[in-house]
Amino acid sequence: MAEQSNGFTKNLVLVVAILLIIVVGGVSYLYTTNQNQTMQTNSTMTTGQTMITPNNMTMSTNSNATTPNTATNTTNLTPMQQNATTQDYRVALRLGPPAQMISINQTLTAISGEVMVSGQISNVTSMNMTDRYQLEVHVYNITSGAVVTAQNVTIQIVNHATNQSLTVPVIMMYDVKAGPADTHFGNNVSLQPGSYTVIVNINGEKATFNLNVSNQA
Repeated sequence: MAEQSNGFTKNLVLVVAILLIIVVGGVSYLYTTNQNQTMQTNSTMTTGQTMITPNNMTMSTNSNATTPNTATNTTNLTPMQQNATTQDYRVALRLGPPAQMISINQTLTAISGEVMVSGQISNVTSMNMTDRYQLEVHVYNITSGAVVTAQNVTIQIVNHATNQSLTVPVIMMYDVKAGPADTHFGNNVSLQPGSYTVIVNINGEKATFNLNVSNQA
């Protein structure tokens, strides 16, 4: 009987030891798991915070990482249009918002803008975006109505207040959506509010337009 009692006691001690090992291991596992989850949560929150910026802000790699996008321009300008005729041509002048110029190579991917066929973009130096416009001239054969693309076209702007004259560097271009059938002449220009005369010369024939420009910002 004594031997059986000793054997039972030994088995009981072994079972208790095994249960203690299991309990200690479970507690350690739960503690480790909670710590890992806490670290992952903190890491996720930190990463998310670096990604958040307001919709009207622009990211920058400089020390001042965000700057408000508050620039104004003449996008909402109501275009001014006038027509004139010469002996051989019908001329349509349009003064509207400044245009984005793109190269012929960009036409495969561009969805908007003016495709430059020839000429160079003028150096518009005005710091006031509301003084910038696109001046474009469409020229048509007065008999057939065909779009003129091969003639020499020059554009001159005369300021009535100062009597100063500006020769506009002429670009031959067309709207990327409309295609070559929209071919016209002109460039982006800077015009202060005031009265102007625009003289368009097509192969020696002159068409004259009078414009009153007001600040429409």
